[in-house]
Amino acid sequence: KGRRAEGLGAIGRGEGIACFASALVTRD
Repeated sequence: KGRRAEGLGAIGRGEGIACFASALVTRD
């Protein structure tokens, strides 16, 4: 359940947010 969060943590979350934000900007 928390295996990915434990391995990536801030990195995975930050990357996901950055990718999401970039997608929104590109979409606009």
